[in-house]
Amino acid sequence: MIARLLLLVFAAWLGSAAAHAQSLSDLVNDAKADWMFAQWEAQSDSGDTVKLNISWDLDKHVAILHVKTSDMESKGYTVIDPAKGSAVYYSFDNRGSVGKGSWEMESDELTLRVEIQSSERDPFKVAFVFGGSAESGLEIRMHPISSSGDLEASSRTYKFKKAKAPAPAATKAK
Repeated sequence: MIARLLLLVFAAWLGSAAAHAQSLSDLVNDAKADWMFAQWEAQSDSGDTVKLNISWDLDKHVAILHVKTSDMESKGYTVIDPAKGSAVYYSFDNRGSVGKGSWEMESDELTLRVEIQSSERDPFKVAFVFGGSAESGLEIRMHPISSSGDLEASSRTYKFKKAKAPAPAATKAK
């Protein structure tokens, strides 16, 4: 569940740039977020590896977040809503859950508030606050949202590091 929710963070970051950007690629460049497009790995609280791949599709009009753990896989898609000119995000996972989020700057931190619909439980809301850099890695804090709509003080922090590229396959000499 945690890894599935981590996908939603990316939408918040993309939405942090000015809403005047004409394309998703412009929005990413304005936010200086191009360093996030990579393969990342973190450890969950239970010690499982969480893999996060952030990539482009459809001529940089769609950003894809692909999260995998030992028992869950999720894909999230961020696009520009042409009617509003802002980034919108939807996610789907192998358990049938669907997420939709909105982003805001809260206390000078980029925050994504997400509502998750699932057949396994009642709808729930969570907020992600993120930061980091190409040098230090991607850091994501996950906060429950109280019934009044405030972020609860308790949070979990996930620190992603860039995944090492797989070694090239050996070729046979002929």
